[in-house]
Amino acid sequence: MENYWTIIIPFITLIIGGLIGYFSGIKLESYRFEIRRREQAVKIAEFFAKWIKYRGREEKLLSKKELVDYYEDLTRMSFEISLWIEDEEVLKKIMALLSYAKGAPNVREILIKVRDLISKSKTKSFKANNIIVWPKDEKVNELFR
Repeated sequence: MENYWTIIIPFITLIIGGLIGYFSGIKLESYRFEIRRREQAVKIAEFFAKWIKYRGREEKLLSKKELVDYYEDLTRMSFEISLWIEDEEVLKKIMALLSYAKGAPNVREILIKVRDLISKSKTKSFKANNIIVWPKDEKVNELFR
């Protein structure tokens, strides 16, 4: 009987250890994926901040070299967004906005859609008009004379 337990106890210990390792690994990978998804969402915010920076006046304000670099950054960021956003409706709305399509949502509305993609919250009380964009519209003309 003693030999029986010397075989079973290490076997049970091995199984339990394996199961703990397996489920811990799944949880860790899920956490890493969530962090990666949030990092990608930050890239969207960076992209839109860069895109609206000059408010359509980039050709007047930037040198040719700066303009080429600016467009290269925007293109790279647009490509990255198109590769990782799985929700095709959100992706179509982003591309409609970037191409100035009639009826396209504004930047704030897109950010709310992206926020909804990464948020686990069931409440949706934070709205597009709660997002602040600088400078305020009334200051834009002063800055870009």
